[in-house]
Amino acid sequence: MESYFPKQQIVYIPTHVLEIQDCIEDIEFGFVEKDTGRDYVFCRYWFTKKLKDGKVVLRTKANSEATPRSTLFVFDKVPQDYVENAWNEYVEKGEDND
Repeated sequence: MESYFPKQQIVYIPTHVLEIQDCIEDIEFGFVEKDTGRDYVFCRYWFTKKLKDGKVVLRTKANSEATPRSTLFVFDKVPQDYVENAWNEYVEKGEDND
């Protein structure tokens, strides 16, 4: 079982994409918030088509999403400072409100 670490960039490829080639738009890019050590990993995802000032925009601002480990792959899509900024704005900020 592969381990993931916070802020590690990933790509989520749903199992149906491997079976139906017309579903490539269902692939999502993001980063790990927390690896549970179980069958799922909590991740945050970017909007696939929205850009703000030429940068990607985080889709999962309020919460991370539990994603099946078997559908995740390590893949660097955006500059790491985008991940750092999103982490500081949404993950750490959210932890302060707990």
